[in-house]
Amino acid sequence: MKDIVDTPPDYLIPYLIHFGEKRITPKVLGVEGGEALRLEKVPGRRLGMLLQDENDPGPLRLREIYSVLGRHVGYIAKFNVIHTDLHTENVVVEDDYPIIVDWERGECHPFLNSDPMYWHGHSSDLLLKTTKVRLEQAEFPQMYEILQRYYTDAFLEELNTHTEIDKEELYRKANKMGWF
Repeated sequence: MKDIVDTPPDYLIPYLIHFGEKRITPKVLGVEGGEALRLEKVPGRRLGMLLQDENDPGPLRLREIYSVLGRHVGYIAKFNVIHTDLHTENVVVEDDYPIIVDWERGECHPFLNSDPMYWHGHSSDLLLKTTKVRLEQAEFPQMYEILQRYYTDAFLEELNTHTEIDKEELYRKANKMGWF
């Protein structure tokens, strides 16, 4: 399997290494020059293409994909990290499992906002808008409200689940891989 290179903001690298270990983002194979990530290429189709395919993946599989995706984005938000460009073309689906890709415009907010809808809006609005457009293009708009609900419920459940975050450990792992 070939690898690819992504150039996210350097301060996101420790988080992306961790998210890759959790299969939320592609697995990080190394850090080149302290700032470019060498990533495992994720085989699969872009979510936007799946939404427009009338034969694949089907309503039940889409609900599961959106539930997992909601949990992924909720987990990421616990670290005050936002993709900022999360839409249906920045999600690759491999065996009905979504992986979030293309982090060049990602951000980490140093402040903690305890309002879950703040994180939902900043993390999810573009994804949900492009989902709606893709479903309308596929003449399946009635599926949107269902997917939005599954996604949002999973997002909020994950965001409200306690997770221990050891940033020093994240930085140690990143340094071992070649991050500054």
